[in-house]
Amino acid sequence: MNIKSKFTRSLLPLMIAFAFMLVPHAWPESAADIDRKTDELVAKKDYAAAYALLNGVLERDPENRAVKEKLDGLYREKYITEQEYQTALRSRKFTTTGNAPKLLKLEWNGVPGAKKYSVQIQDQSGKTLFDGTVNESAVERAFDPGQYRMRIGAINKFNKIAGWSDWQDVSVVKGRPPGIGFWGNLHISVAAGMPYYRLTGDFSKYLGNSYSGANLTGRFEGGKGFWKYTGLELEGAYVTMKYAGAQKKVPDNGTLMMGGGALLVRTAFDFPVNLIARMGGGMCSSSYEYTTLIMQKQTYTSMDPYLRAGVSIEYAFYRPFFCELGADYLSVMYKASSLDSTRFYFMAGMRVK
Repeated sequence: MNIKSKFTRSLLPLMIAFAFMLVPHAWPESAADIDRKTDELVAKKDYAAAYALLNGVLERDPENRAVKEKLDGLYREKYITEQEYQTALRSRKFTTTGNAPKLLKLEWNGVPGAKKYSVQIQDQSGKTLFDGTVNESAVERAFDPGQYRMRIGAINKFNKIAGWSDWQDVSVVKGRPPGIGFWGNLHISVAAGMPYYRLTGDFSKYLGNSYSGANLTGRFEGGKGFWKYTGLELEGAYVTMKYAGAQKKVPDNGTLMMGGGALLVRTAFDFPVNLIARMGGGMCSSSYEYTTLIMQKQTYTSMDPYLRAGVSIEYAFYRPFFCELGADYLSVMYKASSLDSTRFYFMAGMRVK
């Protein structure tokens, strides 16, 4: 009797445990419990268990909105597949056409020399929705309609972030396609610099070479496909030239003001140095001041076309800043003859878009 009693008492804990196993598992029903348990599993990267938890709750309570929101979150972060997402919602109240959050592809202009990019995306409240690394100048995420903001960090070959962009607002509007295309990928940059004009041809007998001037340019370039190798450059230039060999108390001089544009083609190497070739023209306003034999000053002015063609080397030393060293052949076409020169220049600028 004592032996049987002892045997029964020894089996009692096992019998209780077995009976407990037969009782249906109590899935957390409250939104707080679901959030806490799911977040714990996601933090452990046990996405399968998180999915099983939510799927089990949804089987018991098909109208549980908290579970639906958590499933949306798992799908948005790509922790579960499209098939798993739809399987969890199939034959339940939430199953409707287009029910899954839509994947949107956000693209930006590539940074020369960047090997990959660090991307941060936040919602209106400042909650971080994505903080990760991508290998191309694009990130694909699922977004509900609303307001977000994002910033991009270019990672160099040393696996260091060279610099962060400013925070950019992103609006997701239902039924409106994203603003991606030629204009969305357009690069805009501005630069200023100092030129040196070395005169050739007939005018070199009368005018000396000049360092006295300035150049200002604005450049528009494509960012994707064929267009990233082409662009349009607008320029404004100013230069003053003194008469060669003039030995007067008040030196005579000439002033040229030019404005025009040029078509350009460029390389798109995966490092900071690129080559640019351009050809174009515009109009030149010339003003020459000289002294007559009777010591009277006279001024001759004209408006004439000019042509230019040249090449340059661009070095992007720190995003978005760059410098450029180049040379142009420039010809101002006057009625009687042309003023020909080789223009050497150094420019410094920045990309504004």
